[in-house]
Amino acid sequence: MDWNIRKATLKDVDALTGLRIELLKAVGDVNEGNRAIVFDANRRYFQEKLSNGGYSAWVADVRGTVVAISGLVFFERPPHGENISGFRSIYNEYVY
Repeated sequence: MDWNIRKATLKDVDALTGLRIELLKAVGDVNEGNRAIVFDANRRYFQEKLSNGGYSAWVADVRGTVVAISGLVFFERPPHGENISGFRSIYNEYVY
């Protein structure tokens, strides 16, 4: 098998950031004027959220190169009758 799926670690931050920027470029949200700012903001986000558990991701790699990611973002709101824990998850897919 040439590919592998595994949980992302802090070692994957650069790959996660790069794939995120490619997605944002494809949908017109990143351009040469804001690329560096958006890149840095996403890199900090992945570092912080992977460290504190606010974001979990799985990567697909081919021969050691990350080619796709799938992430889960955890949102916490004040508890209410229909969601006493306050946690809600949002599932996102990014493919490069």
